[in-house]
Amino acid sequence: MNTSSALRAILAEAMGIDTSGFEANTLLLGAVPELDSMSVMEVVMALEQRFDIDLADEELDASVFASFGSLERHLRRRLAMGRTAVPA
Repeated sequence: MNTSSALRAILAEAMGIDTSGFEANTLLLGAVPELDSMSVMEVVMALEQRFDIDLADEELDASVFASFGSLERHLRRRLAMGRTAVPA
């Protein structure tokens, strides 16, 4: 499963909706009512578990969850940095 597919599956599970049509320009936070504070936490925990990374609160702001593309780009950067790296 590639990163995009895994991310769609995680979002679908956390929000309880079909995310198969999500593309880079699909808006998330503020546009998808199911993406609330609880589902954001579920997504973060699922990403940490699935990809064996630690996501610090400091690196996660609204811009990361603005769109599917922004979330995927952040995830790819984190995977390239390693397990515990936190972007400056």
